[in-house]
Amino acid sequence: DIDRAMRALLVGEDKPGLEDAMEERRVTAAHEAGHAVATLLCQPQNRLARVSVMPSSKGAAGYSMSVPPERLFQTRQDLEAHVLVALAGRAGEELIFGPEKVTTGAANDLQKATELITRMYLEWGMDEATGPLARGALAKAAPLGESEVRAMAAKMQALYVRALALLRAHEGALRAVAGALVAHETLTGQEVAALLDENCRTNPTQNA
Repeated sequence: DIDRAMRALLVGEDKPGLEDAMEERRVTAAHEAGHAVATLLCQPQNRLARVSVMPSSKGAAGYSMSVPPERLFQTRQDLEAHVLVALAGRAGEELIFGPEKVTTGAANDLQKATELITRMYLEWGMDEATGPLARGALAKAAPLGESEVRAMAAKMQALYVRALALLRAHEGALRAVAGALVAHETLTGQEVAALLDENCRTNPTQNA
């Protein structure tokens, strides 16, 4: 009951599945598999609770729900991992269906990733070029220039490339999780971890 209440609060109640839209289910499965596999690989301190291709009452086509540990602060490495996991849904779609077939399903992920990158650069002084400078204070006096926007875009692209490389190195697990989601609609974090572990044991060269 507690788990169901938490899911309802975070992602909404489950709605009927996509029985009549199998192609949409496959895309959603690739997307959520990307999030789930990247979470286990990049954020092992998080508890991956549930992954589903069941649409929710809050409008999501599916979701990957993980519970982070309670912390007062986050490092740059932590924040970059958050961005990478957010981008891994789009990366999962690209790897399974090809770059021409990526969808609008990553819109919310891209918004969250962009907001986080922006705060890293403007509020938390995590721009490698300028160092510990709260550039947001400067932005109030003058709009951000093209160079600042380009720097943030370059960082986002670099993290997306990392997401693609990570999932490509574990593509067997990505496809296994996506296939299981198509078949069963919902997986626990333990089931996703088992598929990842099985792939790493059966394909050690691929995942090296």
